[in-house]
Amino acid sequence: MSAPPPSAPTRAGYVALLGRPNAGKSTLMNRLVGEHLSIVTPKAQTTWQRVTGIRTESDVQMIFLDTPGLLEARDLLQRAMLAAALEALEEADVVVLVVDGAQGPTSDDTARFEAVLAGASAPIFVALNKADVAANAAVGAWERWVRERLPGAEVHRISAETGAGVEELMHAMAARLPHGPFLYPVDEIASDPVRFFVAELVRE
Repeated sequence: MSAPPPSAPTRAGYVALLGRPNAGKSTLMNRLVGEHLSIVTPKAQTTWQRVTGIRTESDVQMIFLDTPGLLEARDLLQRAMLAAALEALEEADVVVLVVDGAQGPTSDDTARFEAVLAGASAPIFVALNKADVAANAAVGAWERWVRERLPGAEVHRISAETGAGVEELMHAMAARLPHGPFLYPVDEIASDPVRFFVAELVRE
């Protein structure tokens, strides 16, 4: 990583990663940042609070906000987790809805996504994760839903596990970030202290 020349225009902003539990948000953020920052386990709802990862390349700095999964809040902890996700949505310059492309959309999921994204003012991307193993029918159903219910959103087929399609998604997101100075030093990859990540790895 290197800082751009002082006169070079730069882009910087926040990218909120939203989606259902176990859709692959944490795997995607780790892939985008290039480091294992966010917990990845088969157990749902392991991301209890948002985790911030930073990627700086030449003239672009992207601050990724990995959020707890969107679900129906049934207790105090789940309400707090949902509030963390909605707070990230309000701060975001770009919103990425990560969905499990191997599982077709359900009415409950799409209704929840539409309700949450209704208040978004930032550009929306839909990352159809696990597209490398998903059936065409399931992926096609998600793409139809986006066309019909999220007009203007940009769809990308990706695999957070293998990295397929992730670079294309990253470049598309970077182009939608606002012009402005970097918000963090170019060599930082996270905003949380080391103690936080050690605790998270132990929990994983």
